[in-house]
Amino acid sequence: MIDLKAYGAIPNGPISNGPDCTPALNSAIAAALAGDDKTIHVPAGQWMFMTPPNPISGGIRIIGEGKSDTVLTRAYSNGEFLVIVQNGSEVKDLTLWAGPGTSGGIGIHMIADNAPNGAGGNHVIEDIWITSGTGGTWAIPIYLDGLNRTIAPHGIRAVTLRDVNVFNATSWAMEWWNTVACEWYGGGAYQGAGTTQSIAVGGPLATENLIHAQIDQASSTIWTGALRSPIT
Repeated sequence: MIDLKAYGAIPNGPISNGPDCTPALNSAIAAALAGDDKTIHVPAGQWMFMTPPNPISGGIRIIGEGKSDTVLTRAYSNGEFLVIVQNGSEVKDLTLWAGPGTSGGIGIHMIADNAPNGAGGNHVIEDIWITSGTGGTWAIPIYLDGLNRTIAPHGIRAVTLRDVNVFNATSWAMEWWNTVACEWYGGGAYQGAGTTQSIAVGGPLATENLIHAQIDQASSTIWTGALRSPIT
């Protein structure tokens, strides 16, 4: 695997100590895109990101050593964190943490659009927490975004979430838009500091999705036909 430390990153949190691990992650992403090894290993530790990382494409895997051990901390406000396009990427065994005083932005934004190779899907998000420190929030922790994929195959497809827990959202705890056959097994969406646990699943192309997770159904928005069975 590609080790993030090999590109100069140091797990040296808290925020006041830095350094910015974004350049190292960008280099690791570039190496994964260019080479045969598509897995980036993020060892245990608290890793500070002072600026948004580059988008991820081409089926890259980012793997930590567990939710309690590998913590990727966003130390800026309003920008997105992990933006994932194309097909077959994976994020596993880590926590994304909104640092104290940071707000807005999306934790994991998976996108399908009409660009060449823009058909998005077949991603996995597994054993993940997306949460925050005191005074930190996310606008949307996870957004599965098929809004701009208007040619076949439409929308974003076949994204699987397993044991995914999201906290401290101020817009939607999770949003799925124009999603097809996406599934969420285990975990849930939880309030914190007066924020929301509501989710939204919709769009004219949303169909055959499945949710088996802890959410607040009363305050969530689920379009008719978006799910193939009731939420449990």
